[in-house]
Amino acid sequence: IPNDQGRQVRVTWNSSRFDGIDPEKVIVEYNLWRKAEGAMGKATSVVSSEQLAAQIEAAKAAGGQVVIAGTLWDFVATIPARQFARYAYVAPTLGDATATDTTLSTFMVSAHTADPTVYFDSDPVTGFSIDNLAPAAPANLAAKEVEVNAASAIQLTWDESQDADFAYFALYKDGATEPVVKTIELSYLDTDVAVGESHNYTLTAFDFAGNESEGAEVSLVVTSVAGEPPSAIPKAFALHQNYPNPFNPETVIGFDVPEKSLVRIEIYNILGQKVRTLADRSYAPGTYKVRWDGMDASGRRLPTGVYAYRLRAGQTTITRKMMLIR
Repeated sequence: IPNDQGRQVRVTWNSSRFDGIDPEKVIVEYNLWRKAEGAMGKATSVVSSEQLAAQIEAAKAAGGQVVIAGTLWDFVATIPARQFARYAYVAPTLGDATATDTTLSTFMVSAHTADPTVYFDSDPVTGFSIDNLAPAAPANLAAKEVEVNAASAIQLTWDESQDADFAYFALYKDGATEPVVKTIELSYLDTDVAVGESHNYTLTAFDFAGNESEGAEVSLVVTSVAGEPPSAIPKAFALHQNYPNPFNPETVIGFDVPEKSLVRIEIYNILGQKVRTLADRSYAPGTYKVRWDGMDASGRRLPTGVYAYRLRAGQTTITRKMMLIR
């Protein structure tokens, strides 16, 4: 059934040739059965049509099970005969098909006359249901800057999912294809941030069938400097010594911007070749930090050695050295 939450299929069948034609074998109703999940043992096989008829009636009354030709069947529904050419019924399945697993459900229809011992069984048919409705996008995604252990962090919060088949949230950062976290919680603390960085977050919801919702988005620029008044504005451009130094695998480089400027932070090897650009954008007045992971622009690990890092802003150029140890 298209555009539903799964766990059901539409079972259709042609009417019996005795549906309203033969007065001695007129069909009065159809019973729909679903093959039971797992092994038999909850019902007893019968040896005569009278016993089977009695067991079928008992199964219908209790919404129970019956053994037909050695197979255990769950009673689903009774559909009155109305001399239609075709009949249909929306029946529950044993489970949905997903990207990693297919749960099959087998159905059979029995056509019954007024005589409980006179009936006709269809051939079984097998199919599966699909949940093809994604959850609603998460609501009220918000981000704010907080201080954790004297360092800046971003606190993200959102509302609880209202979908009955909700499984978990997935949070993506800065356009990544893999989430930074899968969670059922309603918040996340991102400590992998630095002053001056701008981060974009996308939050989606997944259901148990693996459907993913549209994303809710929020962006935030980290502006505060932990331990310092936010209003403190540097008086001149400055490039601070990286820390730790020597380092492996990552180091932090701080710099000051006294006025709105286009700032570039670049890394050079001992031969004077540029290997990485860490920053190349406009910055408002403030104190900032960028991280370097010891990789070049192509994502390759650079070897042990002395590297220069350089700040360029307007007419200002400042260079310092640092040591990478593998």
